[in-house]
Amino acid sequence: MEERSIPILGEETIDALKHTHIAIFGLGGVGGYVVEALARQGVGCFSIIDFDVIQPSNKNRQILALESTMGHPKTEVCQNRILEINPAAKIYLYNLRIDEETIEQIDFLTIDYVVDCIDDVAGKIAIIKRAKEFGKKVISCCGTANKLDPSKFQIKDISKTSVCPLAKKLRLELKKLEITGVDVLFSTEEPVVKVSDTLPTVSFVPSVAGLLLAGHIILSLQQEVKNNRTHLVLEGGGLKGVYTAGVLDYLLEQNVEFDAVYGVSAGACVGASFISKQKTRGYHSLVDYINDPACASKRSLTKTGNYFNKEFVYYKIPNELIPYDFDAAHQNPCKLYATVTNVETGKAEYYPCLDYRKDIEYICASSSLPMLAEIQWINGKGYLDGGIADSIPYLEAKKNAKKCVVVLTKHKGYLCHKQNPILSKAIQLKYRKYPKLIKTLEQRHTQYNKIQSLMEQDKNVFILRPSKALDIDRLEKDKKKLEATYQLGYEDAKANFEELKKFIEN
Repeated sequence: MEERSIPILGEETIDALKHTHIAIFGLGGVGGYVVEALARQGVGCFSIIDFDVIQPSNKNRQILALESTMGHPKTEVCQNRILEINPAAKIYLYNLRIDEETIEQIDFLTIDYVVDCIDDVAGKIAIIKRAKEFGKKVISCCGTANKLDPSKFQIKDISKTSVCPLAKKLRLELKKLEITGVDVLFSTEEPVVKVSDTLPTVSFVPSVAGLLLAGHIILSLQQEVKNNRTHLVLEGGGLKGVYTAGVLDYLLEQNVEFDAVYGVSAGACVGASFISKQKTRGYHSLVDYINDPACASKRSLTKTGNYFNKEFVYYKIPNELIPYDFDAAHQNPCKLYATVTNVETGKAEYYPCLDYRKDIEYICASSSLPMLAEIQWINGKGYLDGGIADSIPYLEAKKNAKKCVVVLTKHKGYLCHKQNPILSKAIQLKYRKYPKLIKTLEQRHTQYNKIQSLMEQDKNVFILRPSKALDIDRLEKDKKKLEATYQLGYEDAKANFEELKKFIEN
């Protein structure tokens, strides 16, 4: 049920929805659609409140009104529908007409969000007043009857409403009670029928109002999730990743934690050791065997198609030579996302590493440099280095976090340049079956510089980068240079730590 929502809302928001308790007052044309959308988005707990039974006149606009549900209490029909969508949902039923007395029967203590979809002004006031007393978030729906244009709906603070007669009455009553800070959905459309004994309605207006209310709640919750999260983004760069290893080791010493880590190439490799909280492991796993031909060599490239021998680097090192703490990584609530480039689409994908014994495949793919590694095929998809499509995945990291700490392996002022013509021709020949990948490679320098510029302007990003240009290349084998680069990362992190600490805490 959640798989199509995760890419756009994020796993953290989906998880938060599972643990959210929402109360919906009124299960008619608007309230029924609020419940429908929230249930399908995985909200875990509902309080549903209505006194009425389903009648034939409800069929033109109420999702709960079917021939099979005629005469049944709306709360019971709604409960059954929620459980048909999400059997794990917890539901509290209240068959009540809400007023100042009956509102006290509702248990507001565990409710996170209150949605008022009833028509009676006195009842609406009772709901809002009670929600405010308990410090609960509340949104109220004003008139949706006698309207034909759902595009005229707006959600604003009650003090900023206009046109809607019900909003006006509600605004005046709340002002008398000195209640402020109430969001409402209202329409700026003038009533269509000027004189009528009943309130005329159509199928497509209350339903839109209900979906807008549900969307407002879900996106508000997503924003709350984001506001409480800080993500770490780790650039790649081959052996330049030892700089990042130095930064991360200092952060481990200071017990700095993040809500998620987005790593690219070598950034994903050292990021894994940060997740398992194994200080110096990131450095040693990159450096200790770099001069061993079985680890990285032209011979390995010729024999296996990979300059960095896959079996040695991603299996022998973590399982035998420099053991990886799989249990610690699994228990850490901070998740590592390995950035990979899909060779068919030329686009970046961000794979959450949940089981490092299995997901090491994606870390390997994230580090598979074009021309120096074979395409890594996982579950029928071909992947190469994540840095091809997204060298610094800060935009992806910010989808579910307000703040990001970004560790770069390039000094300030660095600009990525277009690849040289000879390399370009070689790439076109080698990857001729993958035109979208070739296009992404050709545009990489432009995309890199654009992302770097965006980060520089973002006040919610803290950048840690080398204080001087690194005197190594991505295939460096000089251990003295590699150790010096590691120490530079450590000292740069130390020098910037107080500022970083303030950024995270504020």
